[in-house]
Amino acid sequence: MEPPLLEVRDLVTSFRTEEGVVRAVDGVSFQVPARSIVGVVGESGSGKSVTALSILRLIEEPGRIESGAILFEGRDLMGLSEREMRDVRGDRISMIFQEPMTSLNPVYTVGAQIGEVVRVHQDKSRKQARARAIQMLELVGIPAPQERVDAYPHELSGGMRQRVMIAMALACTPKLLLADEPTTALDVTIQAQVLELLKKLQRELEMSVVLITHDLGVVAEYADHIVVMYAGQVVERGPVDEVFASPRHPYTRGLLRSLPSLGSSAHPDKRPRRLPSIEGIVPDLRALPKGCRFQDRCELVIDGCREGTPVLAAIGDHRAARCIRSKELAP
Repeated sequence: MEPPLLEVRDLVTSFRTEEGVVRAVDGVSFQVPARSIVGVVGESGSGKSVTALSILRLIEEPGRIESGAILFEGRDLMGLSEREMRDVRGDRISMIFQEPMTSLNPVYTVGAQIGEVVRVHQDKSRKQARARAIQMLELVGIPAPQERVDAYPHELSGGMRQRVMIAMALACTPKLLLADEPTTALDVTIQAQVLELLKKLQRELEMSVVLITHDLGVVAEYADHIVVMYAGQVVERGPVDEVFASPRHPYTRGLLRSLPSLGSSAHPDKRPRRLPSIEGIVPDLRALPKGCRFQDRCELVIDGCREGTPVLAAIGDHRAARCIRSKELAP
């Protein structure tokens, strides 16, 4: 069997606050197979973005990576020097950040910003970098790339800026792309175009993608594997089809129940029907409850959930869930 492109083992990332140390990522483990898309889902504050930033070792004070291993192509990134990590970032692993208007530098043209990535990692001349920038703009479907290469970010629409971010991330043909909410603030039509583009490029470039999103519909459509996070921990992971067909954690079940489906918006008598939701809120990471972190919102909670801390237990060869009642949830 081919080894995973990326393997995260027991990753812990914390932040110092006035109230004490908060673990935003607490013992996270998952794998990203080669040439695959892994969807990472969860509510705001679940640790998705911090996990992605930790993979690239972009955590700044007052945060720090406490422990864990991040194995990329068999090499532990935690053991690399900062100079070695700079060689990895943008070249072997790239990232698309949430908001393209704040991620792009407003005083440089988009061509100059794409070209800078090429010049840093591939030692190209300005002319060669500009040619590569035009090629990448064409690859991501931006019309008239020879003209757009000299445009500034504010001269482009939100969808075009997001395509520029994708072009910049893929300029050096990385093996792994971290896409953090790549369709945030885009209208539905443009969202679909951007996601289709990512899927197309993933296949053509034979790379892997970690797709961070709130949208389970996006995961169902585009991802091969899913990692569900809650309060800084992985609560379930596995192949998308298997997890959607038979979720083994109450949080995953709640997320899936809240998805609208065709014909689900009304009762037979045509009255609007309220979609199910997960009651309550994510617990404060500064004052986590003893036992399962989902206990106060869980409809299946029992005394054992409040006593011991559940572990992420394997379910077969490719799945795992963090729930003491996961076997009872089997179909």
